Amino acid sequence: MTYSIIRKSGGMLAVRTPLVDGNRLALKIERVHKGIELNIVADSPRLAVRDVSHNARSDTWFFTVQAKDVISDKALAKITVSATEVPRGRSFPVLSANFELFEQIELPRQETDASMLVRLFLMEAPSPLMQAKFGYTREDTKLSMQYMKCVIQNRLDNNPKQFGAAGAASYRDIVRAPGQFAAFEGYSAAGFMHNHLLNIMAEINNATKAAWKKYREFYADAVEVAGAPVIANPPGFTPYFWRTQGSGSPGGRADTANTRTIAGNVFYGLKDG
Repeated sequence: MTYSIIRKSGGMLAVRTPLVDGNRLALKIERVHKGIELNIVADSPRLAVRDVSHNARSDTWFFTVQAKDVISDKALAKITVSATEVPRGRSFPVLSANFELFEQIELPRQETDASMLVRLFLMEAPSPLMQAKFGYTREDTKLSMQYMKCVIQNRLDNNPKQFGAAGAASYRDIVRAPGQFAAFEGYSAAGFMHNHLLNIMAEINNATKAAWKKYREFYADAVEVAGAPVIANPPGFTPYFWRTQGSGSPGGRADTANTRTIAGNVFYGLKDG
C-alpha cells in the first residue's frame, strides 16, 4: 500500500518543506493497516521527530517535526518512515519527506539609523497581509518605504526645528522627535517593543504558513531600503509627511493639495511659509 505524509490541518507537503528554527509542523499518515507499526526518524540533529502517537480507531499515525538549533539557511534534512509488520517483525521503508531549514531572523540590535528604519518600515508599510487584501504590489510597497526615507531626509535637510527636532544631526533625531512618528518618540533599539512589530516578526519566522516567503521578502526590502542611499525626490514633489490612507491630514504645514499615494500611504508636500 502507498502511504502519504500530510499536514494534520490538511494539505500535502511540498517537495522540500521549509521550516524556520523553532517551527513545529504537525503531520499524519492515514489508513495504516492495523498490523503495521511505523518508525519515524530524522537524518539530522537539526530536525526532531516528536509526539508520535497512533489512533487505532482511525488507523492514523500522528507526529510532529521541529527545526532546532539551525545554524545556516537552506540546510537540508529528511525524515524516513519505515514499517514493521506485527507480529512477523519484518521492517521495510515506506516513504520519506525532505525539509529545508532556515535560521530565525532577528531585528538588528545596533543603535543605528538603519536598524531604526527597518523597524519603522515594517510598521508603517503595508504587510503582505494588507498587500493581498488591497492589491498592493511588492514594488509599490518598497517604493513607499523609499518615500518614507525621503521624508526623513527632507526634514533633516530643511530646518529640523520646524518638525520638533531642533539640532537634529541624524535620522534617529528626526524620528524620535516628540509627536512626529507614532510609537517612535524616544526610540531605542534595545527597548523598542510593539505588538504590531512583534506580529510581523512572528510571521517572518513561521514557515508553516503560506505567506511566509512574502514576509521574508517584506523584511529583505525593509533592510535594503534602510541601508541604501536615499532616492532623489520625484520631479515636482518633495515629501515631508505621510499618513495612512483614510486617516486624515497630518495638519500643520502639510500641503494637502500636493500629495502622492503609494501602497496605502499618502505623502504630503510642505506649504510655503
